[in-house]
Amino acid sequence: MLRKLLATTAVVTLISVPAFAETQTTAPAQNNTSVYMFDMNGLANAQMRGYLASNLIGKPVHVSSAEDAERVGEINDIVIGETGEVRAAIVGVGGFLGIGEKDVAVDFGRLTMVATDEDEFRVTTDATREELEAAPAYERPDYIPMGETMSSVRRDVTGAMDDAGTGVREEAAEIRQSLAETREDVRNEALNEGLSDRERWLADKTEIQQGAIDSERLIGATVYDVAWNDLGEVGEVVLTVDGQIEAAVIDVGGFLGIGAKPVAVAFESLRFFEDEGGTLYVAAPFTEEQLDQAASYDADTYQSERDSMLLIGMAR
Repeated sequence: MLRKLLATTAVVTLISVPAFAETQTTAPAQNNTSVYMFDMNGLANAQMRGYLASNLIGKPVHVSSAEDAERVGEINDIVIGETGEVRAAIVGVGGFLGIGEKDVAVDFGRLTMVATDEDEFRVTTDATREELEAAPAYERPDYIPMGETMSSVRRDVTGAMDDAGTGVREEAAEIRQSLAETREDVRNEALNEGLSDRERWLADKTEIQQGAIDSERLIGATVYDVAWNDLGEVGEVVLTVDGQIEAAVIDVGGFLGIGAKPVAVAFESLRFFEDEGGTLYVAAPFTEEQLDQAASYDADTYQSERDSMLLIGMAR
């Protein structure tokens, strides 16, 4: 069976345009945030117009062509269907310096190339940041070799291949390795300097939708407060009559579970994250003091005293 083809930065593919707000008529000055159209002749000497996949990868995606338009992500790869049509763009969403970024497969029809004031094309989408962050994460299949997608790597490697002549492959490999090490150094430095507590906490985690959480996995998960400090862990869950999770009972305080106070927090008030190892983390929109002052959970009286016993807040 043929596997689906996933284009990488090494692939130079002429892509027909999904949608254009304006036709480009003059060759623009080079801008590494823009996409450029060009004309070319095919095998049958037929003229065609399009842009390169290698020019598209690494470009930012905005919500409009305005100079101050919100940037919602960056194109990391292009997915090509079995019959050769461009199906989707892999867009990196969220994170900081690539840390904590989530890849989302965006239908190519939801991207538009819009001419900027300089007559260069900017990639825009009608998808909101909220929609992209809530979308399921794209996971690269294990059987596809990992390729570099940084635009800086492509420029440096291409320049080395043009200039070096003999031995260029070895030099390009050294450049890739050096850039990878530099990027890792920058990431590690960013983790230790200049990040807020929230950014530091989220750096190695990916958010999970509530619908993907079951009670078995939730029990035992560590819970963090609004300041991203360890509050305690989930000791049990409260289910509705139809088996849905209504609340997580958080054991607050105590030592090794001794002397902890159980507090019922509404399931809808919580956010859920996991790290690369699959460990589940829970973020609660409360301070430790608020949980200390909240009513203790009592399974025997919960149904009759639910309104006073269930802690509800806005998920952060």
